[in-house]
Amino acid sequence: MRHYTADPWAVRDAYIDLILNRTPENIRAFADQHANRQLTDDERIRFLKLLEMQRHAMLMYTSCGWFFDEVSGIETVQILQYASRAIQLADELGTHPGRDLEAEFVHRLADVPSNVGHFGNGATIYEQKVKPARLTTTRLGANYAIVSLFEEYPDHLPLYSHLFRSEIYDRLEAGVQKLAIGMARVTSTLTLEESEVSFAVLYLGQQALVAHAREAMPPDAFAEMHRVVRETFAKGQIGEAIHAMSRYFGTELFSLNQLTKDEQRRVLDRIMGNTLASIENAFRQIYEHNYHMMNPANHSETPVPSMFKTTAEVVVQADLRALFESERPNVEEMRRLTGEVKRWQIKPDADTVGFAAVKRLNALMKQLDNTPSVEQVKYIADWVRELKTLAMPLDLWAAQNVYFFVGNRYYGEIRDLAQRGDHAAQRWIKHFTELGQLLDVRIV
Repeated sequence: MRHYTADPWAVRDAYIDLILNRTPENIRAFADQHANRQLTDDERIRFLKLLEMQRHAMLMYTSCGWFFDEVSGIETVQILQYASRAIQLADELGTHPGRDLEAEFVHRLADVPSNVGHFGNGATIYEQKVKPARLTTTRLGANYAIVSLFEEYPDHLPLYSHLFRSEIYDRLEAGVQKLAIGMARVTSTLTLEESEVSFAVLYLGQQALVAHAREAMPPDAFAEMHRVVRETFAKGQIGEAIHAMSRYFGTELFSLNQLTKDEQRRVLDRIMGNTLASIENAFRQIYEHNYHMMNPANHSETPVPSMFKTTAEVVVQADLRALFESERPNVEEMRRLTGEVKRWQIKPDADTVGFAAVKRLNALMKQLDNTPSVEQVKYIADWVRELKTLAMPLDLWAAQNVYFFVGNRYYGEIRDLAQRGDHAAQRWIKHFTELGQLLDVRIV
């Protein structure tokens, strides 16, 4: 680091300013400000990698990682990942020539016992939980390929502190099966380092997929791979397509398991979304076509069959979610749905319906903060009144805070107008007070 600055520690300390506001412009400006000369692009990348190495070396000492009594816990695994990244950067930068830092580190971890029998010690945990999570350009490319299959516009996609810009992207579909072949430029949003990756991914349905990637495949080889894999897939020769992919990319395979947990969830949500939509549509057809026969009022002397109630529950909860996700939920439609909830004795799901309701309420309260009109106050009060009939546990603190701020800002002035006979102000006070009662907040 002293090759670039006379005071590496001062630069290390100043690096927090860049971490808190990292943009391409700020990255370049930071290097210009703290380096002892104008750096070339390669020098700037090395300068920033050294700082990233130091950052991860500091993060690996996070106290909670060694506070607990089990080395396989999520806290310790996380700081081992920080250490792994520091080692990876040290290897890339060649800061310790002739030494295998990772092997030395794993050897030391073997002396850290685990209380979980099948792990044995820290070395095993590192090999099973930490090393597989290490990101390389190849793995980044494969992850981009997998995620891109389920994105509407994959040409410009942020992923894991990297930005992928598609140079070639060809996607084919045949029923549920999908194939994507491409080449992308990868830019680190931390150092602005760029690389190129080629990839091919084949989705077979549900959670089954096969992905390959490699750095900078020569153009002729890529063109040939593209043609061969595309043609075999188009002919429905899936086995041949998989074989061709491994012939051009090698035997290293990637699947959903290689994605981070967040990306796995993101992709699985897309996969399951289509399946759940089909199931919901089937329930909806049963509900709509057989509603009068299913209606509990028609079974006053006999219990409602459980299949009827289940069908109604699926449809009504889906309609509630859709209503709460709309920009301005219709109060009359909400009354209809709350009536259905009561009729069928449905207990709305707090994790899905309740979450959507609170999110919409918070958005409406922000609108009230910007536009505190009589109409908006009345609308939200009517809306919350219906919402409360669902008897769900609701996290109202954010809405309560906005109500308090709006009251502090406007209540006194509008109350004075109301006391002088202003009818609009009187209506505002009436509805605002009702809203406060519904939110369990009172402005004095």
